[in-house]
Amino acid sequence: MSRKVIYFLLFLAAAGLRLAILFRQELIPGVNGGYYPLQVRSLLENGRLGFADMPLYFWFNAFWVKAIALFYSAPEESWIIPVVKTVDAFFLPLLLIPLYFIAKEFRRPKQPGLWWEAAVATFAVAAPWPLMFTGDLQKNAFAIPFFFAFLLFGLKYLRRPSRPLFLGGILCVLLAGLAHFGVFVIAVATLGLGLFVAILRPGKSDSSESGVRKAPKWAALALLSLALLSTGLVALFDSARAWRLLTVAGEIFRHPALFGALGPPELLGYFFSWLLAGLGAYALYQHKTQLDISERVSLLTLTVLILLLSFPLLNADYAQRLMLMLFVPQSVLCLLLFRLLPPSWSNILATALLILCLAFSPGVLHFKQPVLSQAAYDELEGLKSQLPLDENTLAIARHGLEWWAGWALHCKTGNEKGVNAETPEQYRQVFFLHQKKGKEERGPAGKHPGFPEPEPPFGELLKTRELEYFQVYRWQTTQGEGY
Repeated sequence: MSRKVIYFLLFLAAAGLRLAILFRQELIPGVNGGYYPLQVRSLLENGRLGFADMPLYFWFNAFWVKAIALFYSAPEESWIIPVVKTVDAFFLPLLLIPLYFIAKEFRRPKQPGLWWEAAVATFAVAAPWPLMFTGDLQKNAFAIPFFFAFLLFGLKYLRRPSRPLFLGGILCVLLAGLAHFGVFVIAVATLGLGLFVAILRPGKSDSSESGVRKAPKWAALALLSLALLSTGLVALFDSARAWRLLTVAGEIFRHPALFGALGPPELLGYFFSWLLAGLGAYALYQHKTQLDISERVSLLTLTVLILLLSFPLLNADYAQRLMLMLFVPQSVLCLLLFRLLPPSWSNILATALLILCLAFSPGVLHFKQPVLSQAAYDELEGLKSQLPLDENTLAIARHGLEWWAGWALHCKTGNEKGVNAETPEQYRQVFFLHQKKGKEERGPAGKHPGFPEPEPPFGELLKTRELEYFQVYRWQTTQGEGY
């Protein structure tokens, strides 16, 4: 069986698995599952997002909703959730396209070990971490193929420097930035690290290395320009994220993950990352005189990147987010290691990749559920005809539920973090939703994540509806005004 056929079959299997997860219930799984259709509907109805965010993923979904609506008489809104689910199912597996060509760049002529590549490709789409993106981390998943494509352009540039390859890599970084802030930051960090290693790394000289080394000034200038442009791009769509990018140095080492409650997924991720980094350092030491510029830069860049992303003294929240994206450099590093390690070591590594998928991915599939049951959602939707809702109404619910409240009630929504002293002045009425039962959130160990029901910072809550699944309260301030 040829490599192309194997990659194509893996693409179909990965997309089919994600379709099964997403379409086994009417709602979208995950804490942020309702966020994406809510944003797409806002874009279609108002021409802008309801919440500041990087827009590419929502533009992409809105385009397909509009395109489908041209051929069917059903309302556009009825197509939003099916389109969002379908895009989420098919887009992340597209990473197999750049991954195939990356493997081709590293592959030796007539190199055995087709199953090594198959193991990496399986890991890239079916390991626990990419599966975690399904449903509630859709923007992350959408940006991942652009990250892989950027790595492909970078590898090709190291071997055959040219302006089109450099510009292609920059375009992929920008597309990742328009899709997801976190993937974009890691891609820019990878670019900066790769340029630094390419310029300063000593080694044997060849024509491609001369092409990389001869222009360190313009490469550094390009990186600085990209950093400024990207920060401005983020600020254009989401000023809060841009400010977070500028102030991250003061937060990234607070409350280190090492001193927090590390669970099995985190410990597994750290162990595997450090194992790969150790193999990368070993391969670099053993083959330092035989590697060409692309192999040396790739090996060192990926090894250092993995160590940085899995550094245990990072802030626990940042560490958890970064660990989800580690499978990208891990996959590419494995492809390179297969070329450099003894065959017996490569067999062990490939087997470990498959064991990771078979042993731990089913657990991810088990807890990928919506944040509320279908019966609870039906009752929530029925509240629309029972409450006096208009454009001056705000519904407050716990994190995760707030998105489905906005979708079902068709009003402005948020969680208690957005409630402050100015809120009563901005809205004619504010309702608080407390869910009594029908919570479907589950973690890897079957535990509820524990997002509390919202409470106002001042004033009191007056009960207006007592239903089977929900209690609805109207917020009344201490000044005696009812909301």
